[in-house]
Amino acid sequence: MLVKFKKAWANYLVKFAKSYQNEGIPISYMTIQNEPNAKQIWESCLYSAKEEADFLKNYLFPTFKQNNLATQFLIWDHNKDILLERGVETLVTHQALNCASGIAFHWYTGRSF
Repeated sequence: MLVKFKKAWANYLVKFAKSYQNEGIPISYMTIQNEPNAKQIWESCLYSAKEEADFLKNYLFPTFKQNNLATQFLIWDHNKDILLERGVETLVTHQALNCASGIAFHWYTGRSF
């Protein structure tokens, strides 16, 4: 994603959160992208761990802070099968640990769910 689009997307999400907040509905938590590793037959947005970390720490997190929004961010929001690997890669390898409040995941994959 080009830098100008990253800035625009972060600003759009701030407007979204502020609009809800103005209606008395605070957005406490938000994920970066639902299923960032799923290439669909419809519009979708793929994020590698590096891209997700970059967007979170360099655009989304600081833009929300600059706008005095207390929304916390969750990474991944995808299947549980590679949750540990993806979490370590995004949070540790790509240094997004200070910007994320947790990891969202889908429980419905694998043999036991």
